[in-house]
Amino acid sequence: MTYGDSSFVLRMLTNEVGSAMAVAAFRRLGRPALAFGPLHEIEIRNGLRMKAFMEMRSRTAPGKAELHRELSAWEGRLERFLARGTLVRVDVSWDKVVAAALGLSREQTLRLGTRSYDILHVAMAAELHCRDFITCDLRQAKLARTAGMKVTEI
Repeated sequence: MTYGDSSFVLRMLTNEVGSAMAVAAFRRLGRPALAFGPLHEIEIRNGLRMKAFMEMRSRTAPGKAELHRELSAWEGRLERFLARGTLVRVDVSWDKVVAAALGLSREQTLRLGTRSYDILHVAMAAELHCRDFITCDLRQAKLARTAGMKVTEI
């Protein structure tokens, strides 16, 4: 199984900067099944709503109604990815993920400046024995490489 972090999956679902590149990379990699864990669940669903929130501030009333339709479309795309198996629900031992994350933090944060969520994603990918990691985040890509994963960086 391949691990796509939230930055990558969000670009697959929406029309933000880098979305076309994310979709092209996904196709180039042969459309692998992507792990979808509890961390993805909250980050991606909230990320879609945050994207809508940020765009809402600059739209007129008709534009806001259109944005609600876009948000529904993004959420529908997420559900279709789950139903088709593009995103595969996985379960992990949070105790093991947190222990691995603490180790990564101790070993790499002073050198790479990685954020907690980035560390958790890499630790989760390691716990799931994912060899391939896809991200749009430079620091997270470096961290995944230090954990021995093959990284596709968008």
